[in-house]
Amino acid sequence: MRTIDIGTISGDMTIHLPHGFGGTFDIRLKQRRSETTLPLQQSLGLTVQMGNWEKESGNSEEVRTITATGKVGDGRDHIIVRSVAGSLKLVQD
Repeated sequence: MRTIDIGTISGDMTIHLPHGFGGTFDIRLKQRRSETTLPLQQSLGLTVQMGNWEKESGNSEEVRTITATGKVGDGRDHIIVRSVAGSLKLVQD
């Protein structure tokens, strides 16, 4: 069992998962109101929830938290992803 913890303040990420990968996902991303597309692309069947739009302290633009959780395959490995700005694309080979 492995824990993989990935985070970024700013920047887009693409994670390539090998065929047959099994893991549980804990993803938390921020989306700004001015961004017109969801910052998460995935076809793994993860449960995606969108929080309410809120103003962050020191920032005039509203943001919301996007979370995605779920299990793929045997769920053996644990994948944690955090991002303040940018998008995440999950691709399984």
